Amino acid sequence: MSLRPGKLLLFLLIPALGYGAVKGFLYYKAKRNIDEMVATVSSQVDVRYTDISTDLRGAVTVSGITVQPMGYDDRLHIEAIRVASDDPLFFYHGARWEPGKNTPPPSLSFFIDGIRLPLSADLLQKAAVSSGNADDNACAQGLQLTPTFLQKIGFANVDMDIDGHYRLNEVARTLEFGINIDLHDIESLEFAALMSDVDIQGFSQGGGAPPNLAHLSLAVEVSPKFGRQALKACAIGTDETVQVWSERLAGQTLEGLQAKGLTLGAGLSDAVREFFRTWGEFRLVSEPEQPIG
Repeated sequence: MSLRPGKLLLFLLIPALGYGAVKGFLYYKAKRNIDEMVATVSSQVDVRYTDISTDLRGAVTVSGITVQPMGYDDRLHIEAIRVASDDPLFFYHGARWEPGKNTPPPSLSFFIDGIRLPLSADLLQKAAVSSGNADDNACAQGLQLTPTFLQKIGFANVDMDIDGHYRLNEVARTLEFGINIDLHDIESLEFAALMSDVDIQGFSQGGGAPPNLAHLSLAVEVSPKFGRQALKACAIGTDETVQVWSERLAGQTLEGLQAKGLTLGAGLSDAVREFFRTWGEFRLVSEPEQPIG
């Protein structure tokens, strides 16, 4: 039996029409949910965007974003925010997890790319004043990345990317999560953890028994070029050398950790001091033989 050309064309169009309908529906839901979020915060923040795209595999991307808190003149610019999940219905329900009403998706990740804010922006300047870090002495109590200090060593903007994720495994009863922050040409932070004995049902309800820690890693990488510039900036106008400032900043960091209840042993203390001399990466990994509370 042969298909007539008209029937063949219809047979080929059905999948394309179905794909287009689902794609259009997801776009409609995503745009409506995003517009609702923008309207919710409109009394405090003016948020605008230029484009939305969806992926049937479970992702929504919003591009060309500007954020302007009320009472400030300058805007925060973001190239794109992408949220992805292995559960496309998560976006159908508004990309919201309400404990006790619906369950979180098994996995979720987000990417915030191309965040840019001029260091001269009133948003950063007022934030520095309110936190007490507006003066030029950014090295007195440990290295503070204040707008004034960054401008002093040649930066005009704060540029960064942020991404994070989590993944639930109901069979293994584990929760894996992490976050990465990259301040371009300055420093990056990577944090990851694996929790075991997770009460999946309790977690879905917003509670449950506390899980145990099976793995943890923390890595801080400071650009050696930025580190050298920072030490020189600290030393300028003082009678102390760059080497003295390196030791001072390391000592301030160790004292700060101790004040928070964390005392490092001799090996890690030496590693911190070496880090403030040569910069680069400092990585801390915890892999207990048995998961700990």
